[in-house]
Amino acid sequence: MPATLLLVDDDDFVRVSLEYLLKDHGYRVFSAAGGVEALELLEREPVDLMLTDLRMPEIDGLQLLRQVKARSPNLIVILLTGHSSLDSAIQAMRHGASDYLLKPCREEELVQRVEAALTRREMSSHLSRLEADMPAIRALVKTIEARDPYTRGHSDRVAHYVAQLARELGLPTEEVQTLWLAGLLHDVGKIGVRDAILYKPGPLTDEEYLRVQEHPLLAAQILEPISSLRKVVPFVLYHHERYEGKGYPEGLAGQAIPLGARILAVVDGFEAMTSDRAYRSAFTREYALETLELGSGTQWDPLIATTWVRLVREGRLVPPPSNGNDLTRPVE
Repeated sequence: MPATLLLVDDDDFVRVSLEYLLKDHGYRVFSAAGGVEALELLEREPVDLMLTDLRMPEIDGLQLLRQVKARSPNLIVILLTGHSSLDSAIQAMRHGASDYLLKPCREEELVQRVEAALTRREMSSHLSRLEADMPAIRALVKTIEARDPYTRGHSDRVAHYVAQLARELGLPTEEVQTLWLAGLLHDVGKIGVRDAILYKPGPLTDEEYLRVQEHPLLAAQILEPISSLRKVVPFVLYHHERYEGKGYPEGLAGQAIPLGARILAVVDGFEAMTSDRAYRSAFTREYALETLELGSGTQWDPLIATTWVRLVREGRLVPPPSNGNDLTRPVE
């Protein structure tokens, strides 16, 4: 559903022009010719963001800001001001305004500022929900890893390193956070796979291997109902897909595999190879790096695999915290 905006300006031409502009960008827009009309409208309509002129009769932008924030603290407010009112605009920021724009402003800049303010609010809301869910997430990860001493700490390490790789690849902060969570939760579906299969010391039968291949689907089913974790689901679901299309659960190939899943696959593969398992001892770091290079373009995305190999060989990775607890947020 599109965000709802409120424009407040006593200049009819400015107000109508901005209303058409923002509607063209898909927003639902209300307008008011002054502060009194704006306050009356806010009593009737839920609004996500208010754009208001600073200098208006009856109630100016600062007075309107104070009254609006007293009633609706979470409403985003952006001030529109002339150069002579810059000091007042800065004062408005101290009273809760999210941003200000100097008039006359370029149309593309106005749209960008509105989009950025709405994105910041969404991220803040997402992180707040996430913080509330973190105790359950911690408990779930610890429960899974407590079943097997060989994989203890595996999810922590994958989460820690996948965030660093994502940053190296230039992903924005929100996507780094999502990928960190995906690393933490990528094996959650294994809670539905029998211990006798997961920790079998010898080769799996075809039937047993099929059961193991179900764990990404089980993970998606567990995570989907949790609203703060829905963005994680595609990365967890597809992290065992292969770049050439022979992976599971759907046999996706190349760019059809979500970027986050391709990043997660590289780190998970390297971390698994360099860790002890019930059926084998850990491979050397160099063996794992050579395996990634050989599988670049077939099992793994070539750009992502190459970037990871370079980070490891150049010694640029920050190790996990010495206390082993990386279940808070990605390292900055």
